[in-house]
Amino acid sequence: MTLQTTSPQEPFCPATCTIVPAEYGDLEPLCRLDLDTLREFRQRDFVAAAIEEGRCWVAFLDETLAGYGIFNYQFHGFGVIHRVFVRADLRRRGVGRALLDFFSAACSSPRLSITVPQHNLAMQELVQRRGFVLSGVVHEHGSDGPAMIYLKDLRTATPVLAGEPGLQ
Repeated sequence: MTLQTTSPQEPFCPATCTIVPAEYGDLEPLCRLDLDTLREFRQRDFVAAAIEEGRCWVAFLDETLAGYGIFNYQFHGFGVIHRVFVRADLRRRGVGRALLDFFSAACSSPRLSITVPQHNLAMQELVQRRGFVLSGVVHEHGSDGPAMIYLKDLRTATPVLAGEPGLQ
């Protein structure tokens, strides 16, 4: 499945964001893109396995690799977004939004979750704008400190979200 999104209603949104399945050749470019997270071999192996298993998706703005996300159903059969990463110089242009919307549309379970580091306020704001609701906090989440758990009920989710008139 490939998705191209355009959204002139949202400021700073790219003209076109294309999301495609990651291929093994994408691993090195993703490692260069997301240096902090992929510096650890364990994280690199996680992304490599996600690519091999078809759980990793890459986002492009025109021809530029802009970000990626990892998605699966490993939490009691419900959809889980394990990672959304957008290149620092391309943030706030709709790439993260496009990845979240892509995973929401592709998810076949009635619920979708994502965990966001407590210090990442921009991502918390984005997931809330995309219809996710705060569900809890994991205090011992790892080197990033506490993390916020957000859930989205896909049975009741609507395409029109608060603060986004005209998206239908």
